[in-house]
Amino acid sequence: RDPDGDWSSDVCSSDLPLRIFILGARAESSLPSHVLAQLSHLFPRIPLHLYFVGPEAHIPASSQTPTSDSVYGVPSYTRIDNENLTMTNLQCDYAEVHDGLGPFDPYQDVFFSFSPGFGFPAENDPTKTQLEANWLGAVQKILETKCAMFCTGFSRSEERRVGKECMESVDL
Repeated sequence: RDPDGDWSSDVCSSDLPLRIFILGARAESSLPSHVLAQLSHLFPRIPLHLYFVGPEAHIPASSQTPTSDSVYGVPSYTRIDNENLTMTNLQCDYAEVHDGLGPFDPYQDVFFSFSPGFGFPAENDPTKTQLEANWLGAVQKILETKCAMFCTGFSRSEERRVGKECMESVDL
């Protein structure tokens, strides 16, 4: 806000959207537009572009055409809800599309991962954690961007496990 308490026009008038990357997206990628539109109401002056990225990201059956993977190189679906809200679903691991989504700006881009299970044993190799087996490449690329990354857990112990695994990972 400016000294008079009004919103400064240069802060809220960016033509570039705030890009929010939701990694490991599953059910959240299939939320109806009117639910996700609530974000536009919370931040009415800020254009948002939500990216739902994950192997289980929802791609509507009506968009399953041979050209559905032409823009990002993976199956994708983009819908524009209004002038301030665009949503793109990318059905792949994040590391596959990272380079194509750049360049990144720490002031305009943010990453979220809801209950990624970093500290749990990997399915294919119980001697490794999910972070080591499935997420390491993606997390390393995200850290290189200098953008914020927020992770959640489904319980307090899961949150501790995620934090511990990230802090103890030799490769991070």
